[in-house]
Amino acid sequence: MRNAIQAFQEDVEHNPRIWYATTRDFVTYSAPQVLFDNNYAVRDAQILRDGVRYILLHNDNTRPMQNLRVAFLNSPTGPWGPSTNAFTAKFTD
Repeated sequence: MRNAIQAFQEDVEHNPRIWYATTRDFVTYSAPQVLFDNNYAVRDAQILRDGVRYILLHNDNTRPMQNLRVAFLNSPTGPWGPSTNAFTAKFTD
């Protein structure tokens, strides 16, 4: 099954997104929401803080790219802006 964004991309199994949920007590959780969907496969991500802004370090997992990019925002839950161009060689995870 594919969604509208994924229709022209790789199969859904190879086209993941980064999701999140929130909790105050680790018993009850919010409904999951997409954290980052920049129209390409992203399998791994890490949120870093740089002063008042947040940096989402993530991999562009599309084939044959598989390299690292970043996106910036002032809130860790998004919406995240467009990501930078890749700053590592292809096949860097």
